[in-house]
Amino acid sequence: MFKVTSIFYYDLQQQSTDSSSSSLPYDMKEKTKKFSNLSLMLTKNEIKPLNLSLIINRTTIEYYRQYVKRKNNEQFMYNSNLFSSKTTRYILLVQVHTRIVYLKKFIEMLQAVETINQSLVIFSHDFIDSDINALVTNITFVPLNFVFNSIEILKNRTDYLLLLLEEDFYLSPDALVFLKKMEIAKELLCPECLFYTLGNLEKSGRQFEKLGSKVSIAYWHARYNLGMTISHSLWLLLVKYAEEFCTIDDYNWDWSLVYLAQQRFHFPRVIYSSATRVIHLGSCGTHHKKFCSSESDIARWTETDKFYQNNRKYLFPTTTASLHIKYDGKRPFKQPNGGWSDVRDRQLCLSFAFKDYKNLSPIDKKNIV
Repeated sequence: MFKVTSIFYYDLQQQSTDSSSSSLPYDMKEKTKKFSNLSLMLTKNEIKPLNLSLIINRTTIEYYRQYVKRKNNEQFMYNSNLFSSKTTRYILLVQVHTRIVYLKKFIEMLQAVETINQSLVIFSHDFIDSDINALVTNITFVPLNFVFNSIEILKNRTDYLLLLLEEDFYLSPDALVFLKKMEIAKELLCPECLFYTLGNLEKSGRQFEKLGSKVSIAYWHARYNLGMTISHSLWLLLVKYAEEFCTIDDYNWDWSLVYLAQQRFHFPRVIYSSATRVIHLGSCGTHHKKFCSSESDIARWTETDKFYQNNRKYLFPTTTASLHIKYDGKRPFKQPNGGWSDVRDRQLCLSFAFKDYKNLSPIDKKNIV
C-alpha cells in the first residue's frame, strides 16, 4: 500500500462540453502533425536539439493534468438518487490500479454486501483506462463519486467513517453491518480507540464459528491496516502533522502512519474484527517479488466466496459484539523503507492536507524530464 498521492480522475468516456472523443480528449494524430509542421519550419541547426516526442509528451501530460483537475472539481456523482446525507455515513474509498480482472470481481462482490446501497463509494484511479472507467460508471447499485482533494458533499460533516480498500480486497456480506456493531462495542470496550479495522491477518481470523461475534483490541500498527477506517477526528490529526507524515522517507502510507501513531498520537488503540471481514486476495504488486498470476488470484475469489458461504450462519451475529482478547504489547517502529525523498511526491502529499498550501519546497525544473 502507498501513501495517498495517486491522482483521482473522472471518467474520460463521459461526454463534456469541451470534448467529443470517447477515448482521448483530442486527436493525437493532429497534434503530431501540428508539431511536425512546426519542425519543418526550423533550420537544420534548430531541428537538431529539438526532441519532438518530449514536446508532445509534455503537452499531453499538461493537457491531462488540466483535464483531470477540471473534471474532479466537478465531483459528479453517479446514482445520486441513492445518496442521502442522513443515512450515508460509511464512505468506501477504493484504490484502483490497472488490474481490471480484479475490479470486475470486486464490483460483483460489492453487490452482496448488506447496506452497500446506503454507502458512498469513491474510486481512486492511478491509471487512465477507458475500459476500467466504463466498468466503474456502469455501476447502478450504489452512489459513486470521483474526488481529488476534498469531497464537497462531506463539508460540515464530522460523523462519517472512511473505509480504505483496494481492488483486490474481498468484503464479507456483513462487513458494514458488523462495522456498526464495532462502533457500539467501542463505546463499551474501548472508548479511547482511534481506529476500526475489519480485517484480521492472523490464522485465527478464519475461525468464524468461534469468533464471528468477537472483537479484539490492540495498539495500532501497520499490521492492522486491512480494511482500516479513518474518522473525521483522525483526519484532523493527520492534517495537524501533515508536514511530518508527508516528509517521512517511506513510500508506504501505513508505515508513515505508524511513525505518527507512536511519536505523536501516543500509541493509539485499534478495535478490530476477530473474524476477518476483509481478505486481501491479490499477489501482484510492489511488495510481491515472486511470480504472480492474476488467474490464480481470481481462483482465490471463488475460494473466498465458498468460505463465506460455508460460514454464512456465523455472519450477521444478532448479539452485541463482545471482547475476544486485548493485546498490551507494543510493536517497535523500524527504519523507514525509503522511496519518498522526491520533493514532488512530498508536495503532492501535502496538497491533500492543505488546499491552498503555498509554502512548498521549490522544484528544480531542470531535473524533470
